[in-house]
Amino acid sequence: MRTRQASARSRNVSRRRISTLTGLLALLFLLSGPAAAQQIETTQALKFACETNPGNVVTLNQGTKIINGVRPPATEQVATGCTLMLGPSASFEADQVSMTFNGPFNIISSSQGGKAVFVKSQWQATSMNFDLTAGPKGEFKMAMSEMYTTQGDLVVRVGVEGQFQVQQRLVTTYTPRGAIDSAGSVIVSGGNKFLAQVYTSIHSVSGVSIALEGRESVLKSEGAIFRTERGPISLTGAAPKTLMEFKELSMEPNGGDARIVLAGEEATLKMFRALIDVDGGNAELRAGGLGSLGLIELVDSQVFASGSVAVLSSRESVKGVVKLSKSGFVADSDLLIATGSFGTTEVKENNLSAGNTLRVLTGDNGKCIVELNIVSAPFQQICQ
Repeated sequence: MRTRQASARSRNVSRRRISTLTGLLALLFLLSGPAAAQQIETTQALKFACETNPGNVVTLNQGTKIINGVRPPATEQVATGCTLMLGPSASFEADQVSMTFNGPFNIISSSQGGKAVFVKSQWQATSMNFDLTAGPKGEFKMAMSEMYTTQGDLVVRVGVEGQFQVQQRLVTTYTPRGAIDSAGSVIVSGGNKFLAQVYTSIHSVSGVSIALEGRESVLKSEGAIFRTERGPISLTGAAPKTLMEFKELSMEPNGGDARIVLAGEEATLKMFRALIDVDGGNAELRAGGLGSLGLIELVDSQVFASGSVAVLSSRESVKGVVKLSKSGFVADSDLLIATGSFGTTEVKENNLSAGNTLRVLTGDNGKCIVELNIVSAPFQQICQ
């Protein structure tokens, strides 16, 4: 009898121990998993979550703001990469902190969209991907910050009514070549009613691409600098209604083309005091595509290319307007300025130069106005 009672007591003690151990393991799982990630407020806490969570994935289920920890120019070193999964009501913000990831850094939104904001912060990883397309109103914003990749691309995608905003840059002991600086390419895209605003510098090794893909989109820039080391720079709009407006833009690709192409029907491109300088490629400014309402206006701007230069507004359609004034267009090869069959081509007080053929045209039923220009080219066709 004593033996059976002792055995029963032993089994009860074992059960209690197992139950206690299970509870401790569950608690540890909660502390190291998504529940802990919801409370992250320091660079150290984010580092721990990224390094210890399975697959280096951290789930955020509410607004998360990193406001304490290592500040620039010092940085919090993370031994791994990290992927932040944003829940339905989650967002991520870094404020006056600095982190370096030894692997890719990704932020992926849920079905409700998402927000990634960096203020006075430095962020570095081998590559970066911000996928904020799963839902409306995805937002990517940088203010007085620096973000750079050491091996791969930096990609930002936002969905319907999304925003991409980069303004100013953080000046620290280590200053990269741009507020955004990619060892690969910089790729940005947005959906319907996409708003992109760039007020600082973007640099990449392989190329820069900003694509307005929705039905009605806007790209505005003041004081922006786009540079590449050996790749193209492409600013494109596929929306039926697209506006791109630049003030004091500098667009400098090396070893690739400079393209600003708005393919929609109602496409407007305006540039004031802009510089496009292409070393090893062509420069193309195009608005309207097959649409009839293309408009291109350049004032006090300069376009240089070691290849050809083309300024075309609704060239394949019936209308289109090109207005160029007090600017310079210099092509080592051909220079073409043209509009559609009922278009208006107005070129006043410019310096026009081509190493081969220079043509300023409109359609048979259009208007061609060329006044007070300095023109230089072996072969010329002006309003003929």
